[in-house]
Amino acid sequence: MIAPELVTARSGPAWRSRLVTGLGLLTILHGAIHMMAPADIWDLAEFEQEVSPSVEFGGAALDALAVGWTITALILAFAGVMLLLRRPSWSIPALTGVAVSQALIVLWWGSAWVGTIPNALILLGVVLDRRLRLTAR
Repeated sequence: MIAPELVTARSGPAWRSRLVTGLGLLTILHGAIHMMAPADIWDLAEFEQEVSPSVEFGGAALDALAVGWTITALILAFAGVMLLLRRPSWSIPALTGVAVSQALIVLWWGSAWVGTIPNALILLGVVLDRRLRLTAR
């Protein structure tokens, strides 16, 4: 038989709080990692592994895509902070960030495919928040 206090601890606010904190930090970290592409495009950093698009783009298009990566990073970081602050509207920037992120990842598939995993986890977090009301205080 499971002690009632253990059931409460697993299903209560502490469990939800850890989930929200982990998901918020993941979202912020995913946004930060997005900055690798503009850093490479604008020669601000060098990486051991090549970070380049799967499709050839001209200079102006590549600059525009670097701006896209940067804006997506900011949107994801904003969504993560909103989640940490338990704002139910965090899902709007999160869904926007995940959609744009995945589009950019497809263009950089060879070196960025792994970004699909945090995108899927963030999407799952949005669904869980809608179902379990994780951001409800």
